[in-house]
Amino acid sequence: MRAVADNIELARVSGIDVDRIVLWTWIITGTLTAFAGGMYGLIAVVRPNMGWFLILPMFAAVILGGIGNVYGAIAGAFIIGIAQELSVPLLGSEYKLGVALAIMIVILLVRPQGLFRR
Repeated sequence: MRAVADNIELARVSGIDVDRIVLWTWIITGTLTAFAGGMYGLIAVVRPNMGWFLILPMFAAVILGGIGNVYGAIAGAFIIGIAQELSVPLLGSEYKLGVALAIMIVILLVRPQGLFRR
């Protein structure tokens, strides 16, 4: 998977079956996504738009940590999640998404590349 992601033509020339790797990548991704959706559905109300309220905090976490940096995204997710939960007693639960957006905007103004560079 790593070779195909880095350089698909070089992987193909090296003898790697690129189509099979892409197929298995989609199968693994679909399986993990279905499992995660099922687990999330156990603790939340299942609705057609149930993932919509997760998009903004995830986007903010990736931007906060630095695009293309996995460890930065993890650190950004911890920061956003803790800040959202600590803001509930002060602002109320309806402003949790706004806190994520505000943190993302402040970080982009101060440090446009995110907390961690690529």
